[in-house]
Amino acid sequence: MRAHRPLLVLLAFAAAWSGLTAAAHAKLKLRLAASSASVQLPASDSLGNVFDDAQRFSTACRANERAISPGIVDASRHIVGQSFGPSAVGGFAVGAPGQVRLRLQVLCASGANVTHTRVPSTTVPTSATTLRTTAKARCSGGRVSLGAPLSQEFSPGLGRFTSRPVGTGGWEVRIEGIPTTFPLDRAEPAYADIACVPTRVLKSVTTEQASTEDLHAATSASVTVKCGGGRRAVGWGVDLQPFTRSRWSSATAGWVLPLVRRATLSASAVAFTFEIPPGGSPGGANGLSPAEVAQTAYVRCGKPA
Repeated sequence: MRAHRPLLVLLAFAAAWSGLTAAAHAKLKLRLAASSASVQLPASDSLGNVFDDAQRFSTACRANERAISPGIVDASRHIVGQSFGPSAVGGFAVGAPGQVRLRLQVLCASGANVTHTRVPSTTVPTSATTLRTTAKARCSGGRVSLGAPLSQEFSPGLGRFTSRPVGTGGWEVRIEGIPTTFPLDRAEPAYADIACVPTRVLKSVTTEQASTEDLHAATSASVTVKCGGGRRAVGWGVDLQPFTRSRWSSATAGWVLPLVRRATLSASAVAFTFEIPPGGSPGGANGLSPAEVAQTAYVRCGKPA
């Protein structure tokens, strides 16, 4: 057996080198999965941030994949409470009562060690009657941040909502104009929930942005944000401006933010549509002028390697 030991050692070394080489050359594989979900919105919609299980939905990747970004093909109600699985992304639909069918997407990744991080928001007063809440999350170890953007934990009837990438590895979620009467004791009003992808497998990362035309009464506004230079669209965020000055008062009368009807991922772009929701009223004494209600969309772009 001694005469064969060098051969055995050589074979073992070759096998180990082969494994190391395969790991070093592992490529990020992305797959866009589509699904639909039927949710039932109760007659008395959630006052704040307590939702019924019938309002919950999720879109799953395969067992060997990790969810890195949600997509919306068509949603006629607000989506809130988005969070990662880690092999799925879920959330809740809120708004006018009835049964609603959602058409959804999830971008799934394999071939890389994707991790997820969730950070709750911190709330501070901005005046005697209003509050602002902010959540900031950051990927560690040279990773790219991709968010579950619509991570507000309440019916979106407060004030300006921003969920956007910051630099390569950060994400910020902020809500302004929260009335001091809002029931913050029920839960954190928002959080940052992000997927972190190693930069060695997602290179040349950029963030593109564009704003819609002004959102008018009972209409929608659309914009498509494209990635250039051969990059792929791998995530998105929003800056939603209120379409009315009405303060949050109840789940039926308090809508102030447009709904994200569409945030549809394709290979190199994300197509957005923003709409005034069922039950929303942009007119009257509290209405804003059209110049004040443009919406901004962000798209995270990169080259899988």
